[in-house]
Amino acid sequence: MPLSEIYLNRKSRVPLYMQIKNQIKDMILNDLLPDGKRLLPTREMAHLLGVNRSTIVTAYNELIDEGYIESHVGRGTVIKKKNDVESFSFNHQPMNWAEFFTTISKIEPPSFYDDYICIGPPEDTISLGVGIPDPDHYPSRKLKEILDKIVKEKPRIILQLSPSEGCYPLRAALADWIPHDDKPIDPNEIFITNGAVQALYIVSQALLAPGETVVVESPTSMNSLKTFRAARAKIIDIPVDQQGMRVDILDNLLSRQKIKLIYTIPTFQNPSGSVLSLERRVKLLDLARKYQVPIIEEDPYSMLYFDQVPPSSLKAMDTYESVIHIGTFSKILFQGLRVGWVVAPKPVIKQLLPIKFLIDLHTSTLEQYVFSEFINQGLLDKHVQKMRKVYARKKELMISALYKCCPDDLKWNEPVGGICLWCQLQGGLRTADLLREAIYEKVFFIEGKIFSPQNNHEDWLRLNFTYADEKQIEEGIRRLSSAIQKLKTRHGRKPEIESLSAKPII
Repeated sequence: MPLSEIYLNRKSRVPLYMQIKNQIKDMILNDLLPDGKRLLPTREMAHLLGVNRSTIVTAYNELIDEGYIESHVGRGTVIKKKNDVESFSFNHQPMNWAEFFTTISKIEPPSFYDDYICIGPPEDTISLGVGIPDPDHYPSRKLKEILDKIVKEKPRIILQLSPSEGCYPLRAALADWIPHDDKPIDPNEIFITNGAVQALYIVSQALLAPGETVVVESPTSMNSLKTFRAARAKIIDIPVDQQGMRVDILDNLLSRQKIKLIYTIPTFQNPSGSVLSLERRVKLLDLARKYQVPIIEEDPYSMLYFDQVPPSSLKAMDTYESVIHIGTFSKILFQGLRVGWVVAPKPVIKQLLPIKFLIDLHTSTLEQYVFSEFINQGLLDKHVQKMRKVYARKKELMISALYKCCPDDLKWNEPVGGICLWCQLQGGLRTADLLREAIYEKVFFIEGKIFSPQNNHEDWLRLNFTYADEKQIEEGIRRLSSAIQKLKTRHGRKPEIESLSAKPII
């Protein structure tokens, strides 16, 4: 009988129950124990092998958990029968992949957003939706000069792997370049990523367990919502007004519920364009300290102010190491070169490293050296100064076109920086319906509910003024106005509705 051949090495570090389990498993897999064969009762098996009965019970339980044996009242413990594959009706059908997908793989926007945002709109469509820099102003000549320089001077370095935390030259350059008031930044507190989206994903994976609660603004970045949903976090939203997040409401919430993280875009918030006031920044930091809740501050737009310099970042004001700061070059320089960063206390940086390593090992060494040269040569500051003027002009042009074409149909904010306008559609219309009409008119925007954790803001839309050129902005608003008129007609409304002031909101 094969079971009598089980050999136990009592000097081995492998527990006896595991030796028994492994040998019975091998016998089953090698067909030495046929399907349905009854194993010895635990007491008899223990006597046969000279071990305690509990050892046999543990070994049998392990085999049951792994699906090799099964226990039946009245029949004892028997070898589990192989699945009769031919008996399954779906065996001759194509693989049903929908049964295999995880929650995270289903976190995605509607398919046309993928096309319009990631690939770009059709050639004859004007995009007022994508939040990316103006490609006509990319410093391509300077990029070529830098590439020539680093390829000539560092050919072996730039084509090799780099540390998962990022190349030191870029981290050192960022430590000097990122505004930090009187609080110097240690390069070892900077972590390089493939853009801000990856930065937020890595941070959320490190800090958020499924079911834990994160507080966000409403509205907020659609990528942040997808990231937190992928982490299976519970999302609670706090409204935003013209001074940013309502920290008074947040205070009330923190006193009543256990919150794991607070996520905010305090400067030129996406999509509202609001700026968290200095008073509220101080209050927010006090709340983080009081309730011991970390703040994730995403800050892609603060350098794009048009006139007055915005308040210091939360990270620069933080004296209790409560803030994790996320930044990116994607909104101020090149969209296609994906380099972002995290500034955080060293214990946080340490926990981000293994996650980054598993995702993609490291960020492109070549791109990191490109951006370090842009900073060190002063080219980044010069480019940002130029783009402030360009975007300020485009913003005014878009607002002028809205006053001309949509004075009674839309209300909008007038941001003092950033990349977009946040607009409210009047007359009880929904932007989901308007988007369908707009696509027929060959103009694209992003509907407001995409930015809402609860799919609210159904009468809101975001218009981006950085990507399209000046002629496209004017023509795009004209097409948007035409789409609004057609939507009103289709809904049985008269074109002349009650006049509403187009004064700025938020």
